[in-house]
Amino acid sequence: MYPIGNTPAVNLLRDIPGSSGKEETIRVLCLACGDPRNILFSLWSEQQQVLLTLIAENQSRSTVGNANNNQSIWNLFYHMLIPATDLRILREHCAKLLSASESSGAWLASPYGKFIQFSNRDTLKELRQYWTQYRDFDVAGKAAAELKDGLSQNSKRIGQATVINGLRSAGVCWPNAMSAVGQIFRKYWETGVAAGNTDDRKSLGNGGKGFPNPMFAISSAPSGKFAVHYGTEPLVSFHLAETFRRVGGENLDQATQSNRLVKAAKDQFCLSNSLWTFLDYFDVIDNSNLGDHVGLINMVTATTPLLRPQPTSVLYTESLLTVTDDTTTTLPAALGSDVATFSILIGVAPSGVLSGITLEGVGNEATMQKLTGQPESNMRQGQYRLRVHWRAHDPTARVKVDPYQLAAWFLAIYKKMFANEDISTLFSRVTRMQNTHYSTDMPRYTRAALVALLRVVRTRTLTDWDLMMDKFLDLVETDRTLLIGSNSLQELNVHLALYGVWTLPVLAEGPRQVQRQFNLPLRPKNSESGILGQASLPPIVYVVLSVPRKSLRPFTECNVDIMGTPALHLSIKQQFGPTQYENCFNSFHCCFGRFRSDGQNGGPSTFEEDHQGWRGSADLVVACAVPTFGLLMGPRNGLKVSLVVNSSPENLKLFAEKLGPLLIVFEAPLENERRVSIIADPLHLDTKLSMADQRKWLQSVSAQRDSDEVAFAFFDARHQINKLQIRTLFAKGTEESKALANGASVAVDPIDLFNIRLQIGNTSGKSISFPFPIQSYSSKTRVARKSSWVEIEAAVYMAPQMDPFHTWTHITSLPDQSLALDSIPRVNMDIQLILCSISQTDRTWLNLVFGAMGVEKKQSQHLADAKSDLKHSLSIMFGSFVGFHPQLDAPIRNFTLNSKRTQKPHAFIYVKNLRHDLDLGSIVLDAYIMPLTMARFGALSPVNQNIIQHFYSSQTNPALSIELDDNEVILWKRLLPVLAERCRTWQHKDTCEYRKEGKIPLSIEEDENPLCSCGEGVVPADFTKDNAEWEPMARYVTRIAISPVFPVSYVETTAGIFDNLPPTQSVPQSNTQPANQGPRCDNCNRSSTQLKNCAACGKARYCSKECQKAAWKSHKLGCKK
Repeated sequence: MYPIGNTPAVNLLRDIPGSSGKEETIRVLCLACGDPRNILFSLWSEQQQVLLTLIAENQSRSTVGNANNNQSIWNLFYHMLIPATDLRILREHCAKLLSASESSGAWLASPYGKFIQFSNRDTLKELRQYWTQYRDFDVAGKAAAELKDGLSQNSKRIGQATVINGLRSAGVCWPNAMSAVGQIFRKYWETGVAAGNTDDRKSLGNGGKGFPNPMFAISSAPSGKFAVHYGTEPLVSFHLAETFRRVGGENLDQATQSNRLVKAAKDQFCLSNSLWTFLDYFDVIDNSNLGDHVGLINMVTATTPLLRPQPTSVLYTESLLTVTDDTTTTLPAALGSDVATFSILIGVAPSGVLSGITLEGVGNEATMQKLTGQPESNMRQGQYRLRVHWRAHDPTARVKVDPYQLAAWFLAIYKKMFANEDISTLFSRVTRMQNTHYSTDMPRYTRAALVALLRVVRTRTLTDWDLMMDKFLDLVETDRTLLIGSNSLQELNVHLALYGVWTLPVLAEGPRQVQRQFNLPLRPKNSESGILGQASLPPIVYVVLSVPRKSLRPFTECNVDIMGTPALHLSIKQQFGPTQYENCFNSFHCCFGRFRSDGQNGGPSTFEEDHQGWRGSADLVVACAVPTFGLLMGPRNGLKVSLVVNSSPENLKLFAEKLGPLLIVFEAPLENERRVSIIADPLHLDTKLSMADQRKWLQSVSAQRDSDEVAFAFFDARHQINKLQIRTLFAKGTEESKALANGASVAVDPIDLFNIRLQIGNTSGKSISFPFPIQSYSSKTRVARKSSWVEIEAAVYMAPQMDPFHTWTHITSLPDQSLALDSIPRVNMDIQLILCSISQTDRTWLNLVFGAMGVEKKQSQHLADAKSDLKHSLSIMFGSFVGFHPQLDAPIRNFTLNSKRTQKPHAFIYVKNLRHDLDLGSIVLDAYIMPLTMARFGALSPVNQNIIQHFYSSQTNPALSIELDDNEVILWKRLLPVLAERCRTWQHKDTCEYRKEGKIPLSIEEDENPLCSCGEGVVPADFTKDNAEWEPMARYVTRIAISPVFPVSYVETTAGIFDNLPPTQSVPQSNTQPANQGPRCDNCNRSSTQLKNCAACGKARYCSKECQKAAWKSHKLGCKK
């Protein structure tokens, strides 16, 4: 049970476009979220509010702001032990909820029904069971005793073990938290209150022991025992970087540290009002880390169809458990395919593989990975939190694929999904698992999961689907790798038909109708009873097996921690006659209850669920879809239905003694009508859609869709899509067709990674859009002048290949005139905590932030990569602002971005504050920029011109000049609109230059402004409090959010990023200089008026031959001869 979150909360709205000034509804789906922390934090980040039922109750009494009530809510939410007052509040509130929920209509009419609604009756029914248990909770009862025992046992188990999970809540200040987080964790389990803080412990009462919190004691655990996950700890859910920073800078005792941290967390615990309801499509879907437990492919294929089909919709997946030792291979390993091919075929792609950068801090995860990977950690299952943001560039785009190539890809992914069935790798896998576990070691997939993937791919592709399926199934049947997988072929065929993906001819009609066509040796209908004796049979029926409660003792008597969650399957065997077989079905419904069927006459069946589950007395009812013809083949008395534990070395070790070598839990012959029933439809459960609704939905998402212009996708020998091709056909009589016929030239000009402009002679031109990034500069063009078509073919692009367009700086203009950041998340700057009084104690963690950016990499690449240069410039700006510049005594607030080639400033930047970026676990400069052009400079008054000149000569408040080469100048111009948009609080005007010119940035040319004027002059009242020199220019500045840029851990490895850092690090020195000290040598950084340029490139400057020679090793990599 995860009653509270086990990772810091995230802002689920950070990738949604900024406000357009109109009221907007954002549809959010949270799966297995553990608690609503992400919703709470998202609304706090957006300065909105959320209403829970207890808050609603308080609100009606006008007591929301009452500190005592807020404290009670905190206690109930996070503490395992609570005061008597809070227990009374919970009981009284649950009594009111029960009174208000006697029916769905009563709930909707209640005050709570205005903002919380339920998707079905069963959900409300289940919640009522919990409310009842909370109301009637006995503090002297069994559940209460087990909570106390669980606290004691886990506290003893933890002992003095190293616990580092809490480092995530410390953000960039994680070095300061290394010793504190373990103590915080231990004190929570020792005392039952957050961090064992003294204030909350004093308020417990009952001799300081308090009372067990029913919301932690009661769960859906099968045994009914205390089931709170051993890693639970309240403060992990919060963002406490600033508090850990102060803790690291002072010599505080443990009690004072704990009190400060808990107070900071309570300040972030924000509640009030919003609407929660049920929807059928969503702008944001958060999968949490469900993929760790049920498989990433399952999560993506299940949720992608629920995304609203627009480019701003976003899907988040997260993983905590390691898939491989190398984070860069995590996604391919989890997806069973290279990321580009999977993304093209599924319709959504991880933003990191397109951008190659992230603003999310990576230092704490890299450190945790290193610590948990050490032998002394005694952790066989490592952790690395990997949060992936998926988006569809064009939700309506389709790709055309060769059916044989697509079938080969599906076979490859089929082998990866069911790799546990590969006997040839069993020994090596078992040997490796003695030391290291991966999340993919446990079987996560069934044939139904494969069919779900087929279904989604079908909606995205154009191909000869029947031919593809014929080929794929032929490959599966002839495959000799997964030999035991042959027993699951009928399961695959059944789900292909149920999902509407493809139907095997023998399942197109009932078995009696196709008996002669396929020469099926079926028993005569007069020998059967019930549904099998009917003349007209459905091709698929449902087998229901009622498993006696006593047969489940091998599970209930086994230690849950040792047993884990063993996978089971339903087996149908024909033991006699010439058609002996065994079919295994891993996809089935099971629940406790009482099933009754008039099997003899084929009458209706009834099912009454036992909501006590494992704690009740009813049988376990297992229902599974099977092909009807299989039940009619061979002697009736030879058919047996069994519930079986999947065979594996672990399961044999645990269960063979009690279940036998075949691991059969329970088995009954088909003739045992008390235990085995055959019905036409699945069990009716309130949580399921009706069969008619299911079929209607499946039909809508399974159908292939037409598209006017499609891209052809080509696979290489590794079953990876490596090329995309688009053929554009021009109708006869069009200007393009005529131009082609007349021999006009055909030119292809890249626009960005997705788009190419096709220009035929003097025609108006056409933009060609690809469904996935391409290497447009190396594209090939084929022209058919008589047939009037032009074909463009290009290789697929993947980060970290060189991106000449810096795609991560792209902004999409939406139809409603709002702007969407493709890769960079928004930030509400005004609520981020300011880092005041930077001191020497902050050097350690700041040094590690610079190191995590990969700044050191730049030294070997020199000027070859503008992105590396940008990281270098950012480290200069951050380091200088906090006072780490080696040549200057005081922190720098003023910066100029200068062209190294022309020695002209492109922009002036004034940094007002350094703030925490809580959501991203990073830091951000709260800055203002004034792009400088000759036109603007000329329009300034003489006074303002003198002020600009003053920046170059000021001794008291100098500007630091950051020199940029031409490529970095362009990158900054592309980046500035993004930095302004991500922290925008103002609205774009109807006269916005972006709209007028139809492009963002407005220009990347020298002496031209990249920004619109809508945000100019929007500054706070204290804008010039610490820098009065900027007051005359306040009307020209635009606010920007400047953040460190980090590598994406699933694209570039972050392992070892801190290995080569010196103990302390000042600001990198090359290409920077105080504006009043003249040019400097690119090697020794000494100021000189006698510098000479490199004869080869004319850009690098040196004071002597010795310096030129010393710098050549690094300079030669970027020197353009």
